[in-house]
Parts: sequence; C-alpha cells; structure tokens
Amino acid sequence: MPTVQNFRDYIRRTKLKAADQGVTVLRLDSEGIHVCVAGPSRGVSEMAACHEAMKAEIGPNDQIVTSIESRKHNLTIDYQV
Repeated sequence: MPTVQNFRDYIRRTKLKAADQGVTVLRLDSEGIHVCVAGPSRGVSEMAACHEAMKAEIGPNDQIVTSIESRKHNLTIDYQV
C-alpha cells in the first residue's frame, strides 16, 4: 500500500509538470491521484494516506473544492502552480 510520501511525491511531480506547461491552477482529486499511484481504491481506509498527502501539500492560495465529508470520500483541491 502506498505511503503518504508516495502520494506527496506524485502531487509535487504533477505540479511541476503543470508549471512547465504554463498551467496556473491545477485541480486534483483524490480518486484520480489514488488510481495513478496505487490503482483503483478498494475502500475508504486506502484513501486516508492520499487525503493526508493532499492536505499536506495545500499552500496559502490553494482551495479545497470538495471535501471528503461532502462527496463520497473524494477530496478535490485547486492547487496554485
């Protein structure tokens, strides 16, 4: 099972690629991140490390679009690149 650090590394790489392409706001969701790092999730408990990593990567100008409480355990964040 992937660690929080595995997910953080993926988020950082994705942000760097987006910056290289001139993207200023990058929308990432936990379901998509989890699939890229670990394959399809088999349950809520597997998403905990992904959610923790996403929250740890939030900067002062980033915005939570949907929280895990409001949408079936999927977290969506707009990261400023």
